[in-house]
Amino acid sequence: MIRVLVGLMLLYTYGVWSLALGDFFGRDPWLSEQLVRSMQAGNYVYSFWWLVPPRFIWLAHGLSMVALAMFTVGLWTRVTSILSLVVVISYAHRVPEAMFGLDQMNQLLTFYLTVGPSGRRCRSTPGWPVGGATRRIPGRASAPTWPSG
Repeated sequence: MIRVLVGLMLLYTYGVWSLALGDFFGRDPWLSEQLVRSMQAGNYVYSFWWLVPPRFIWLAHGLSMVALAMFTVGLWTRVTSILSLVVVISYAHRVPEAMFGLDQMNQLLTFYLTVGPSGRRCRSTPGWPVGGATRRIPGRASAPTWPSG
């Protein structure tokens, strides 16, 4: 349940970025790459936005929203939780001066759901057993079918 609520919060938060996406990541952003990199000098920071040319910002943003939506509904949570964490961190590191408390909570909660079993009980991955399903191996005790998560 917490994954769904956090996922909805992520979709809302990063959906709002759509209103001014070009202003933050376009050809002439409010915070230039040189300014942000000088502010972050000496620190290890990662953002996939450094790799995205301005003409592909809407594609990158759309794919980020798809990853967040998949995480929200529980599709392949082991993978989409990591993708969601990369998305959240990338936005924060590319536009650090636009971050507020909600963004910090998004990062904290997404990290928590990435390292925890966020998809163990409630997921939508087709064909995968939900939480605690086991298969019988002749002559042995039951073993988990899939890794939890």
